[in-house]
Amino acid sequence: MIWDGRRVLVVGGAGFLGSHLSKALGDLGAEVLIADRVTDSPTLRVLGVKAPVIQRDCASVGNMLTAFGIR
Repeated sequence: MIWDGRRVLVVGGAGFLGSHLSKALGDLGAEVLIADRVTDSPTLRVLGVKAPVIQRDCASVGNMLTAFGIR
Protein backbone atom coordinates (compact mmCIF):
# COMPACT_ATOMS: atom_id res chain seq x y z
CA MET A 1 0.00 0.00 0.00
CA ILE A 2 1.02 3.61 -0.45
CA TRP A 3 1.40 4.31 3.32
CA ASP A 4 3.40 1.20 4.30
CA GLY A 5 6.59 2.32 5.99
CA ARG A 6 6.04 6.03 5.29
CA ARG A 7 6.86 8.42 8.13
CA VAL A 8 4.05 10.91 8.71
CA LEU A 9 3.86 13.91 11.05
CA VAL A 10 0.33 14.77 12.16
CA VAL A 11 0.27 18.30 13.56
CA GLY A 12 -2.59 18.68 16.03
CA GLY A 13 -2.89 14.90 16.16
CA ALA A 14 -4.25 14.79 19.72
CA GLY A 15 -7.48 16.56 18.75
CA PHE A 16 -10.61 14.93 17.40
CA LEU A 17 -9.81 15.10 13.68
CA GLY A 18 -6.09 14.62 14.07
CA SER A 19 -6.46 11.55 16.27
CA HIS A 20 -8.79 9.90 13.76
CA LEU A 21 -6.34 10.72 10.96
CA SER A 22 -3.45 9.32 13.04
CA LYS A 23 -5.39 6.11 13.68
CA ALA A 24 -6.31 5.68 10.00
CA LEU A 25 -2.74 6.29 8.81
CA GLY A 26 -1.37 3.88 11.42
CA ASP A 27 -3.87 1.24 10.33
CA LEU A 28 -2.65 1.71 6.74
CA GLY A 29 0.93 0.98 7.79
CA ALA A 30 2.35 4.49 8.21
CA GLU A 31 4.81 5.33 10.98
CA VAL A 32 2.95 8.20 12.67
CA LEU A 33 4.41 10.93 14.89
CA ILE A 34 1.98 13.32 16.57
CA ALA A 35 2.86 16.90 17.50
CA ASP A 36 0.40 18.78 19.71
CA ARG A 37 0.17 21.06 22.73
CA VAL A 38 -1.68 18.28 24.54
CA THR A 39 -0.01 14.92 25.19
CA ASP A 40 -2.77 13.21 27.18
CA SER A 41 -5.75 12.97 24.84
CA PRO A 42 -8.84 10.94 25.74
CA THR A 43 -9.61 10.48 22.04
CA LEU A 44 -6.17 8.95 21.38
CA ARG A 45 -6.71 6.52 24.27
CA VAL A 46 -10.22 5.54 23.18
CA LEU A 47 -9.11 4.97 19.58
CA GLY A 48 -6.04 3.05 20.73
CA VAL A 49 -3.63 5.13 18.68
CA LYS A 50 -0.12 3.72 19.07
CA ALA A 51 1.99 6.69 18.05
CA PRO A 52 4.50 8.83 19.94
CA VAL A 53 3.28 12.30 20.89
CA ILE A 54 5.67 15.22 21.25
CA GLN A 55 4.41 18.25 23.14
CA ARG A 56 4.96 21.38 21.10
CA ASP A 57 3.04 24.54 20.30
CA CYS A 58 2.66 23.87 16.60
CA ALA A 59 1.74 27.50 15.89
CA SER A 60 5.37 28.45 16.48
CA VAL A 61 7.68 27.61 13.58
CA GLY A 62 10.67 27.95 15.93
CA ASN A 63 9.24 25.31 18.28
CA MET A 64 8.72 22.87 15.41
CA LEU A 65 12.20 23.42 13.99
CA THR A 66 13.72 22.84 17.42
CA ALA A 67 11.61 19.71 17.97
CA PHE A 68 13.07 18.12 14.85
CA GLY A 69 16.62 19.28 15.39
CA ILE A 70 16.63 21.62 12.41
CA ARG A 71 17.45 24.65 14.51
